[in-house]
Amino acid sequence: MGAVHVVGAGLAGLSCAVGLVRAGRRVSVYEAAGHAGGRCRSFFDPGLGRRIDNGNHLILSGNRATLGYLGDIGSADSLSGPEEAEFPFLDLDSNRRWTVRPNRGPVPWWVHSTARRVPGSSPIDYLQGLRMAWAGPGARVADCLNTQRQSYKRFWEPLSVSVLNTSAEEGAASLLWPVLRQTFGRGAAACRPLIAAEGLSESFVDPALKFLKERECPVRFNCRLKAIDFAPDRVAGLDFGAARTGLAPVDSVVLAVPPAAAAALVPAIKTPARSRAIVN
Repeated sequence: MGAVHVVGAGLAGLSCAVGLVRAGRRVSVYEAAGHAGGRCRSFFDPGLGRRIDNGNHLILSGNRATLGYLGDIGSADSLSGPEEAEFPFLDLDSNRRWTVRPNRGPVPWWVHSTARRVPGSSPIDYLQGLRMAWAGPGARVADCLNTQRQSYKRFWEPLSVSVLNTSAEEGAASLLWPVLRQTFGRGAAACRPLIAAEGLSESFVDPALKFLKERECPVRFNCRLKAIDFAPDRVAGLDFGAARTGLAPVDSVVLAVPPAAAAALVPAIKTPARSRAIVN
């Protein structure tokens, strides 16, 4: 088997490298910045005089992929959260508060309890979410729901923004459905909110770098990929400006970079035309 060159040391690149190393592959990682983690990391802010996390990353206990990654790098016990699955809401327009409480077990009887569901909603408002299971690639979350119901504004819209980082009018229903199936579809045990107990870097980044170092997988920082050398039927090399890395025919390249960077490196690739910033 040939070597694998992973470009980008955000969570996508780190998890890719960890998985490949576990599978017995020879891997190298290249990162343009001077640190790993991308938008999911911790750093010291001199203005605040303290160490902070870059963004509020909430994980649900049903996220098997993320928990599997943490298990692989030895930090599965670094997350903390409540024992019960409870989601407090605050409506800024009315100043009204309520808490959504899924029940234990996969049968969602909680939607029949006024004390557990959104005020002004009915059981059918939640069952409408099943439409996303059959949604086509062009269907949006809002297309599957009654947008005039209180449940839309008070449950589905916030959920869509939290999961997809975009509104229900724009977010793809086919992307939200797997999250519903793996969390709310499996009951409260899969819906517990979890956060990094110490910091994002301490949970997601530093243990991964240690894992890769112990297995002789180099991670090169301040190493921005300028261009890709293409042969007629394969990638022949990686141009980092000051240095070039030649690739054998059996080698592979993974671009774990933002869409704009991928489009600049591979002009024929199709990437999203727009994206939205995340405001912390």
